[in-house]
Amino acid sequence: PVARVHATRLKAGQPIAVEDTATLLVDAGQGIIGRIDLSWSIATHRESYITIHGTRGPIEIGGRGSQIRVGQGVPRPLGGGYDKHDAHRRMMTAFRDVVTAGHTPWITAREAMRTVAAVDAAYRSLGSGAWESIDTPAVEDVGSLRASNGLDHAAG
Repeated sequence: PVARVHATRLKAGQPIAVEDTATLLVDAGQGIIGRIDLSWSIATHRESYITIHGTRGPIEIGGRGSQIRVGQGVPRPLGGGYDKHDAHRRMMTAFRDVVTAGHTPWITAREAMRTVAAVDAAYRSLGSGAWESIDTPAVEDVGSLRASNGLDHAAG
């Protein structure tokens, strides 16, 4: 898991009151550093929106399809394309089913809290200009909140 993050705000692409472009470095330990370039304003003109570079080659995930390439070999297709509207529909349906029908969430309370903690660390890093640890709040607090709201059946 990612233990710390370093965020840098880049020059704004739009005249809006929030950051719209940033670069994040994430440290997963054992010398594994990832880089995330985020922007609502800059068009990359790339087929992929996620590229993972590994020692044996890249995996590229794109809207029209994904591919994997080992060494200098020919890229091989990896799964189908991404339908943003269908993905959002499925996410909202899953959320509704958790809330109204007691289905098990696709993400645990611990994972949700860790995600929020990572975003918090990124914002702290923007302010400090330094690496910031991802400090996960106690999941027990989430469990007691669920119980007090009658949501004991949700997995966590």
